Parts: sequence; structure tokens; C-alpha cells
Amino acid sequence: ITEDTPQCWAILMQKCWHSVPSERPSVGEIYSEINSGYWNIDKIFIESENKRQELLESGEFIAKLMHPHSKTHSKLLNPTIDSMLSSLHRSFRFSIPDSVNSLQYISSNSLL
Repeated sequence: ITEDTPQCWAILMQKCWHSVPSERPSVGEIYSEINSGYWNIDKIFIESENKRQELLESGEFIAKLMHPHSKTHSKLLNPTIDSMLSSLHRSFRFSIPDSVNSLQYISSNSLL
């Protein structure tokens, strides 16, 4: 978990990583928590992106907490590659429909 990870996401990730599967939140619990109104998703992601940029510019972008049973470890990307990936990710903005009806409409009108 990196410093730019919003606290609410970090807590949720840690709950999902619980070593006892029955102690992990269900999909319904995760959905309820995210939609509880406690989370201001737009604000959270804007603040997180700002913090990420600050860390990248300072050279301090390091994962502080890893899952204790992780068998793989991420390596930091070259800053140029990271910048290119960041630009690429921004170009793929999308939205998730609020209802199944919206999803069905999108599916029926897609070019696929």
C-alpha cells in the first residue's frame, strides 16, 4: 500500500487481505461500504492523484506496507515509463453505469 492510497481504500484492502477468508468482507459488504456516502469517490481520487504526483516528483514513491503473505513484489517503474502509463490511463476515462438497465442499453448499442 503506497502513501498515496486513500485511507478508506487502505483499510478496505487490509480487511480483504485477512488471513481467515470468513473474516473478509463479502461483495455485498464491500458494495454497501463504498456506496454508504462516507466515500466521496471523486474527491478521494483527485487527492490521491495529487499525492501520487507529489511523491513521484520527490522520488519518494515507495510501497510502505506489503501484504504479509505476498509471494511477489512490485518493482518501481522507470519515471519515464510511469509518466507514459499515467498519460495513457488518463486517456481511457470511462464510467460504470448506475443500473443494469444502463448496462443493457450500452451493450445493445455497442459496436462489438
